Amino acid sequence: YKLYLKAIDLYARSDNIDQDLESIKMMKEAVDLDDKLIAAQLKLGIMYYDNGNYTDADFLYSRSLKRSRQLEDNTNIAESLRKQGALLRKQRQYEESVKKFDEALSIFKVMNDKSSMAKVMNSIAILYYKTQRFDEALEYWLLAYNTAKEFDDKLKISKYVNNIGIWYWKDYDYSKAINYYNESLSIKDELGDTRNYVKTLNNMGLVYYDMGDFINSIEYFNKSIELKEKLNDKKGLNQTLLNLGKAYYSNTNFEQALFNFRQSLTISLSFVDDIFDLSSRFQALGMTHFQLANYDSANFYMFKADSMYNVTDNSKGRLTSLAWLSLILIQNGEKNKTVSLTKEFEKLNDDFEPIHDEIIPMNWNMYRVHQLLGNTKTAKEYLENSYLEIKSRSKNIKDKKDREKYLSVKLNQDIAAAWDN
Repeated sequence: YKLYLKAIDLYARSDNIDQDLESIKMMKEAVDLDDKLIAAQLKLGIMYYDNGNYTDADFLYSRSLKRSRQLEDNTNIAESLRKQGALLRKQRQYEESVKKFDEALSIFKVMNDKSSMAKVMNSIAILYYKTQRFDEALEYWLLAYNTAKEFDDKLKISKYVNNIGIWYWKDYDYSKAINYYNESLSIKDELGDTRNYVKTLNNMGLVYYDMGDFINSIEYFNKSIELKEKLNDKKGLNQTLLNLGKAYYSNTNFEQALFNFRQSLTISLSFVDDIFDLSSRFQALGMTHFQLANYDSANFYMFKADSMYNVTDNSKGRLTSLAWLSLILIQNGEKNKTVSLTKEFEKLNDDFEPIHDEIIPMNWNMYRVHQLLGNTKTAKEYLENSYLEIKSRSKNIKDKKDREKYLSVKLNQDIAAAWDN
């Protein structure tokens, strides 16, 4: 049991991969020494889950459930069910996941175990959020948050308040989201919860990015990157480097954006099976080279992205890449190729909706393409699409100052100016 406690403490305070591996090794030893120590089996499963080893996590959760039933240990029966539900949710088996959660919650309610009830409520909220039942998700998160506050469980409070922050972020209530995130960061810092502290830093960066506050966005992404490097969290580092590059790009610091995108691509190349990661990095490099007037390089990288989207039948991705390729080629004086690409784009655009985050820049790019081709009427239609999308999104933003910040973004200003002219 002492070994189990040492492993938990080391893992909670770990800020590098060596400490992670050492804590996992210690927990394995604790499991081998005492088959009745169900908590150790569950915690080892969590460690595997955190590190992306879902097969071993599933084995540990099944083992803990079986042993708990043999021992008639209702607490760990319910907790094993909750963990299985979380794993099934991760694997997008939502119907099976909710069954596990409901069974776990029923047991905890009979026991009047409020702490565990709060955990299951949080798990259910996450599932509802992933399946777009947003109001129910917020309801369960607030229930979990208020329940945890009753017994001052700061670790749980920090997790639940983080999730509430996500909810308000996606509801365009950016300032309220930031307030919840700040509460979460404060608690996690106090607890020394480095792993989850890093995730919240990244989320703060994303909220500021969506608001159009790129200076603060860059600050929080950099803080997250510094800690992820210490944790050797390559997947997390890869995504945050991409996020940082996007923030620099949107803030018109294209040289720095190029540097970050290259860093992210280098990591993505080590994940040879992840073509989505590669295509998005090639696209980012292509559009940045375009802004730097490196049109040959822009064409090279954007063509690679487009080819990957084509191979994987990612038509939504191709709408973005074809719009960029059209702009790159017409800017480079290749009119005939541009016309051919715009026809291909139109066919896809009739059948597929673009990626949500790409709607505005995609339509803006096609406006610029048709302006250069002399197709004034078609250009006007794309300009209208991008302008109306900006107006629609700005109306969704709850706070007036947040809305003003969003509308002050250079791309949005350029589109508004073109529309007014």
